[in-house]
Amino acid sequence: MTWQQTHSRWQALKDVEATVATDPLAPLPWTAAYADLFGDRDGLVAYLRYRWLLRLAEPAVDDVHRESPARTLARVGLAALDLQEARRAVA
Repeated sequence: MTWQQTHSRWQALKDVEATVATDPLAPLPWTAAYADLFGDRDGLVAYLRYRWLLRLAEPAVDDVHRESPARTLARVGLAALDLQEARRAVA
């Protein structure tokens, strides 16, 4: 993977996370550029799930009684992915 591809992938993930943070119930965005980066929607979902699970696995170093914004987004994002999978199963 080239530096440009890596940069494009990280930017796409930031854009998708911004969408999830704004409206967790909205469908995940999808573009032709995302297809080049992740293959298909399942590839994007797998990468997001992996990213958010890693974020939740990180030890909370600041304050064990306070959730960081990144960990909160990871929890919301994982719940949104689970909801979307449930919707697809019912449809």
